[in-house]
Amino acid sequence: MVWKPELSEFVLNRLVQLVRSGVCFNMGFKEQQMKKVAADVLAFAGVHVTTLQLYNHIRNWRTKWSVIMKMKSDRILDWSEDGCCFYGGDEGAADEYIQRYPKHHQYVGTPITN
Repeated sequence: MVWKPELSEFVLNRLVQLVRSGVCFNMGFKEQQMKKVAADVLAFAGVHVTTLQLYNHIRNWRTKWSVIMKMKSDRILDWSEDGCCFYGGDEGAADEYIQRYPKHHQYVGTPITN
């Protein structure tokens, strides 16, 4: 399944609402809660998603988040809040970083989107 940005944003916002309502998620979200989110997605967009697809989408976002946090903590590249992207502060810093971490190239110079 290809997640459209609007649908991804809806799912993430729905999970935030669950957490704010007091749902305990220390060991991950329970099947019952994920079924509720899947039903909400069906009502919102008319798209059938399984709980496994939701878990995989959350795992994908967790991976993105950990890469972004690592890049921010390295402080090799500069972060732009306005553009939601990393860019090379020093000349050649971006190229050097991409050579060192080739999997991170998608986050350098382009806005990070859903």
